[in-house]
Amino acid sequence: VMTIKAARQLGKSTFQAARALLISTSMPYFSTLFIFPLYEQVNRFSTQYVSKFIEESPIRDAWVGQGTNNSVLTKSFKNFSKMTFSFAGLSADRIRGISANSACFDEVQDLDHRLLPTIAEVLSHSLITDPRTGNQIHAKFFMFTGTPKSMENLLEQQWQQSSMGEWEIPCVCGKSNYPAM
Repeated sequence: VMTIKAARQLGKSTFQAARALLISTSMPYFSTLFIFPLYEQVNRFSTQYVSKFIEESPIRDAWVGQGTNNSVLTKSFKNFSKMTFSFAGLSADRIRGISANSACFDEVQDLDHRLLPTIAEVLSHSLITDPRTGNQIHAKFFMFTGTPKSMENLLEQQWQQSSMGEWEIPCVCGKSNYPAM
C-alpha cells in the first residue's frame, strides 16, 4: 500500500500514470484498475495523462498496436496487460466483477470510505508470476493519492494507517522545507 497525501499541482496524477504505465508495459498480463469519484476525473486522467504518455513515447510501437485498446475506460498493451478506469462517487456497483492486480485511487479524499471493502475485492484473486522462481504468488497493490480537504475522509484514514513518511525539499538558501510543517 502506498498513500500520497500532497498539496495541489504537485504531480500526483502524473506519478500515478507514469508508474502504472511502466508496470503495465513491463509485466505481462498485469491488470490495473484506476478508481476516481467522478467520470470527469476518469476522462481527464485517461486522456490527458495515460494516453498522452503512450502517444508521446518513443517506444510506443513496442507497447501498443493492432489488437490493443485505447479507449477512455480501457487501455490494453501488446504484452496482454491492461488498465481499466472507473468511478465510484456514490456506489461501487460499476466496479463489481472487475479483476485486477493493482487498485489505484486518485482524488481519494472525495471517495466514501464505506465503498473501500467492496472495491478492494477486485484484488481478491490477484496472482502474479515471481520473476525469480516462476511461481504464481498472490499479490495486491494499492495506491491512494489525494489532496487533504479535511481530517474526516478516506485519504486521512489511509494516511493514518501508513508510515506517515514525509519528503524533505531542500532549498537553495540552505534551509530544509517540510511540506507538513
